[in-house]
Amino acid sequence: MIVGWQWWGLVMSILAVVFASDVWQQLDDRLAEAKADSKGFETKLEWTLAIKTTTLLMLIGIIMVITGYSMGELAPEAINYFN
Repeated sequence: MIVGWQWWGLVMSILAVVFASDVWQQLDDRLAEAKADSKGFETKLEWTLAIKTTTLLMLIGIIMVITGYSMGELAPEAINYFN
């Protein structure tokens, strides 16, 4: 049970990092594409897309904090269950 508990925390951390890296790469690709076709006056990124992306990343951050806190609070009871 303890190994499963630690495994879940590791998987959640890895998935959060992979998702954040994917969003960063998509933003870099979008900026590179905009620079290739740029005349110097257009907006490279729409505000709606920026707000949606930021909100999604903040939501993932809050989920990770809640997951870590709840796992830390419930770990002593799970470990002492076998006593």
